[in-house]
Amino acid sequence: MKLGSFIEHMSDTHNNATEYYEDMDYDIVPGLKGVNRKARWMNVGYWKNCSDYNTACEKLAHLLSAAGKFSPEDRLLDVGCGCGEQDLYWAKTYDGISITAMDIVEKQVEEAKKRIHDTGKSTVNFMKGDAGNLPFEAESFTKVSALDCEYHFATREKFYNEAYRVLEKNGRLTVTDMLPKKGEKWNSPLQKKWRKGIFIPDENMYDYHHCIELLKNAGFRSVGVKVISHEVFTGLAWYFIKRFMSPRKPIDEVKVNIRRSSFRRRIYPAIWGFLFGTSEYVVITAVK
Repeated sequence: MKLGSFIEHMSDTHNNATEYYEDMDYDIVPGLKGVNRKARWMNVGYWKNCSDYNTACEKLAHLLSAAGKFSPEDRLLDVGCGCGEQDLYWAKTYDGISITAMDIVEKQVEEAKKRIHDTGKSTVNFMKGDAGNLPFEAESFTKVSALDCEYHFATREKFYNEAYRVLEKNGRLTVTDMLPKKGEKWNSPLQKKWRKGIFIPDENMYDYHHCIELLKNAGFRSVGVKVISHEVFTGLAWYFIKRFMSPRKPIDEVKVNIRRSSFRRRIYPAIWGFLFGTSEYVVITAVK
């Protein structure tokens, strides 16, 4: 897709996250397009010390699972699983882990089920569901995760309350999230238009300090935050540039060469701040 067409598409508005992902017909993000021959990753990636999209996405998934202290004995609920690539990765990494993975978009759930058939990972179960109304009994899981998706949820606060309910005592919630930096301006007409295009509700536009308050109000303790904005947005910017330069190349063949000094430059997180009002990217953990 050409840059102009991509910008025009991203400026379209969607009433909810389902519409956004159902309408995802551009090939910058792999998803269901089939231009990524090796995987169905759908996150922004952790780009430090790597040069391709699939590896960056896997590293972000690993970063979340390490922060969440995943183990083979866990019963994990993965909310907003997309096409389920992270769940297949965790099932392989933590052999024996029981994973229930859910997403609000039916066609992504169906694609995830196909991936299960291809890989034979019987400990992963995919289903359709809403992050704000989890269809499970209290204390059903030892871990709950949300990889690069909770900024779409309507709303984070509902999800935090539900996650607390379905976690057993001492269970852990771990998420990666994109949000405004404290004091950052995020309410310009351009930012509102672009956020609506990718469905980030205004109700979710607050910094991670407010996330901490919401988690504590839900009952969580030991809340921790790690800021990884540079490691995410720097590589993502270079990846987009490379994709626009080589639109016909399969995603798994697109390579970026990022200098170490680039990860110290403020410009890359600032791009996301300018466009969406969300220049901060974080890993958040909390214990019930």
